[in-house]
Amino acid sequence: PKEGGLVAVYPGTSKTAKPILLIAHIDVVEAKRADWERDPFVMVEENGYFYGRGTADNKAQAAVWVDTLIRFKQQGYTPKRTVKVALTCGEETNGAFNGAQWLAENVLPNRHVLAVAGTHGKTTTTSILAFMLEAAGRDPGFLVGGVPENFGVSARIGSGKEFVVEADEYDTAFFDKRSKFVHYSPRVAILNNLEFDHADIFPNLDAIEIQFHHLVRTIPESGLIIVNARDKSLERVLSYGCWSRIQYFGHPREQMGMLRAQGAHHAFDVLRGGLKLGRVEWALVGEHNQLNALAAIAAAENVGIQP
Repeated sequence: PKEGGLVAVYPGTSKTAKPILLIAHIDVVEAKRADWERDPFVMVEENGYFYGRGTADNKAQAAVWVDTLIRFKQQGYTPKRTVKVALTCGEETNGAFNGAQWLAENVLPNRHVLAVAGTHGKTTTTSILAFMLEAAGRDPGFLVGGVPENFGVSARIGSGKEFVVEADEYDTAFFDKRSKFVHYSPRVAILNNLEFDHADIFPNLDAIEIQFHHLVRTIPESGLIIVNARDKSLERVLSYGCWSRIQYFGHPREQMGMLRAQGAHHAFDVLRGGLKLGRVEWALVGEHNQLNALAAIAAAENVGIQP
């Protein structure tokens, strides 16, 4: 605890039941209202996007997890499923531990990692992709920066080969200023979009583009990068050098090999060139969610799930 991080494993009775993974980052970062275009402590919606920093605090939930395990131990209770807890405190540690590194070293080895990166839509796209794999019977592991309604949890180990991770560009910890996503070594990476964000750690858009290129460099030659064809910032990132296969999506006009949508945002056909691959009908609205769907479909297709 004096190092700022906490990892605990509470063994269950079953050797076959999947363990429960509880992971949270609980550091404190100063934010001054005058430094932000929008109030960082107020969640606002503009043009279909949500903006906010410091609008919620997960320290209480992390404390509940730890308190519950202590009570289990005191009362002699043993759950069926093993419970694993990993908590990190970025600015409060001297460098002994960080959650992204722990995930990379303890969960991701020998998994087919699919990473979802981008300024907007990471949580939604990660959730969509994880559920597509679940519906196909793959039992994927996942780590999402929210709680998808289809799963009811933000993370699980999963027994399948695939692991879907929301890949954040924010720095790993106070002692590790690399973006979190450089730890994950994905075989498939979605680059959904890229805008200036996190003004507390990045001086400009160029600095974020460099971090995204670091992610590109971690992907093997046999891997796949799925890229929003409309995003100029992502074009610049790839222009720095790319050694993996690229699958584009989202251009409104027909282009060979590219996934695109045709129809309303809530009901549309998925096309590759002029070939119809499938149809999406759902309750989500907005062109941004249509693009999220195309990215997830491209990633799922890469691991053998047809639209």
